[in-house]
Amino acid sequence: MPKVVLIIFALIITVTFGYLAGSFSKGFDLNLCYSNVLSNIEIDIKHAVETKEISDLLEIKNKLKLLPNHGYESNCEEINRMYIPAKDI
Repeated sequence: MPKVVLIIFALIITVTFGYLAGSFSKGFDLNLCYSNVLSNIEIDIKHAVETKEISDLLEIKNKLKLLPNHGYESNCEEINRMYIPAKDI
């Protein structure tokens, strides 16, 4: 009987650890994705400010409005694909 309890306890610990490790990994990847999106936006804004081009700022504003932002249900990879910094075009 004690062996069965130990085996069940070991399985619970293993599954819990795997779940927590996976959650941390997914959260870490998501944070990197959003950091990349913000970095791309920053590149465009710095460029627009340095060149003092109002048209560039208006273009950035329009690009931001078109992003598929759905609050907490947003897909970062989709946002990242849609926002391409002007210097990369």
